[in-house]
Formats: sequence, structure tokens, C-alpha cells
Amino acid sequence: MVGKIAAYEAAALASQNPELSELERTEAAQEAVGILGDIANKEINQEVVAAVNDLLGITPADDDSDDSGTDSDNTDNESAT
Repeated sequence: MVGKIAAYEAAALASQNPELSELERTEAAQEAVGILGDIANKEINQEVVAAVNDLLGITPADDDSDDSGTDSDNTDNESAT
């Protein structure tokens, strides 16, 4: 089991490595989820992945593309009300 956790950690970290192509990062993320699915006793979802990553000290990758537009839209809406 320890070897699988180390393999998961390596794949999860690779999925955040900016030196890899987007395709390589996506493949690493898929590999990480697959490894976690093999050793988990429950359904794998974002909460499970986040909890395992937290236990391993893996911080979430910064992804400004999803939230930047939403945050500024919310700020504009809040100031208008």
C-alpha cells in the first residue's frame, strides 16, 4: 500500500508540474485518480482527492482561468447592490 501511495503522490505532483505539457499533466492526473481508486474504500470524488492531497501535503494547483472572471463578476454585482 505504501508503494501505491507514493505512486499516487508522484502522479499527483506531476499533474501540477508546469514543465510538462498540458497533455502530460492531464495523463498524470488521470493516473493519480486511477491509483487512488485502486486503494480507496469509497468512491473517488474531488473531496476525497483534496483530503488525500492535504494529508500528503500537496497543495492545490493555482488555476486562475476558472475563477478570475467569476470573482470580478461577483465583485461588480456586489458593488452594484
